Amino acid sequence: MFQKTALVIDSASENITIINQALRPFNAVLLWAETLKEGLALLAEARPQLVFVASSLPGLAAPQDLLKAIDALKLPAQLVVLEREPDFEAAMSLVVSGVFAVASVPLERAKLAQIAQRALEGQDLLSALLESRPLDGEKELAIHKRLAGHRDMGPLAEAIRALARDLGEGAQVALELAPGLAQASEERSDEGSMFTFEGLSSEKILGAPLVRELSWKGRPLGKILWSYPGGRKPQALDEDALDELAWAAGQAIDLAREFQEATSLASRDPLTGLQNRRAFTETLEREFARAKRHNTPLSLLILDIDHFKSVNDNFGHQTGDKVLKWLGKVLRDTVRVGDAAARIGGEEFAVILPWTDLEQAQILAQRLKDALRASQLPTASAALRPTVSQGIATIESVMINSPEDLIYWSDQAMYLAKKEGRDAIRVATDLPRSGAKIEETPYVFQ
Repeated sequence: MFQKTALVIDSASENITIINQALRPFNAVLLWAETLKEGLALLAEARPQLVFVASSLPGLAAPQDLLKAIDALKLPAQLVVLEREPDFEAAMSLVVSGVFAVASVPLERAKLAQIAQRALEGQDLLSALLESRPLDGEKELAIHKRLAGHRDMGPLAEAIRALARDLGEGAQVALELAPGLAQASEERSDEGSMFTFEGLSSEKILGAPLVRELSWKGRPLGKILWSYPGGRKPQALDEDALDELAWAAGQAIDLAREFQEATSLASRDPLTGLQNRRAFTETLEREFARAKRHNTPLSLLILDIDHFKSVNDNFGHQTGDKVLKWLGKVLRDTVRVGDAAARIGGEEFAVILPWTDLEQAQILAQRLKDALRASQLPTASAALRPTVSQGIATIESVMINSPEDLIYWSDQAMYLAKKEGRDAIRVATDLPRSGAKIEETPYVFQ
């Protein structure tokens, strides 16, 4: 491990305070420059591993200009841009061009700490790589720096494609990932560092392709294909750089695969395979913020298996587990692409429904109810036909001002469905106008 140094180029002192707090767990030395001139001088003198720059810094035409300065100094430093209300597409363009992440101002310490952790972990990897396998030139350093720190498959795949286009001298590029990797995607984050990746199939590119296989320690991971009009490659094409990209991409994809598997284990309920409570909370917070920012609908459906305690008491816990698995499977088969189904308690489930108003949420709830009635429960008891009570709330309602509110009101609507006979669907607007609780919610939003 090496001494970590971070440089902040920003005239706003309040940002310095938050960045300092976010970096405290990493024992990094923090340097501050208020002007671009001071920042460039410290960049050359201190050679930091992590650089934060305000996009509004006087004299900085574009963050890419600072990237060029970092590359000219042959620094493996990662650049984080501080942007007030960043536009998503513009943020993605910065990430693809080599910026590590775009952090939204006003800064949030927890999110900034996550960015710093990913960046500095990537620096550890890059430092170890440079010690064990010295690179021949600036172009190779740029390749490894662009890929270092990408733990999520979606942005990593897009970074590989962007590098392949840059190195390919005008080629059309396709990236094909091995089965199980190609479907990997991540939700768009507020920092703009993650987005869904859709690979371009080799069948869609014309001409005879130039191919580099991707692998790591004997494991095949996919391939990159470059195609030129008429199959004629440019004479100036640096094929050694393509080899270096393939080598670096194979290592980075394998690390992302391991991270993806570990993340999946940490975010999935082991019995049903749905999101667990922690992942549900993070997803709801993200979707709620996005819906409010873009003024789009968002609904939440909470489900509870009716008389589940009686199932366990009369048929045993193994049968109870079969019921939970059965409901989890029906949920996976019924919800739409983009919805997020989760098991949030013992027999309690939830479905987050982005871009969904109240009427659409009721249609999906009825479809789920019909699917449960039609599905065969894998148990020996023909008498066991569990039902569920469903409650729906949407942020279109004036009483929904936070993710906690959305959980509370959909939860109360679910208890109303139970009170009125179970195996029913109720919405938050069905609740008594008095505001009296139907039943206390057991949830604590964290």
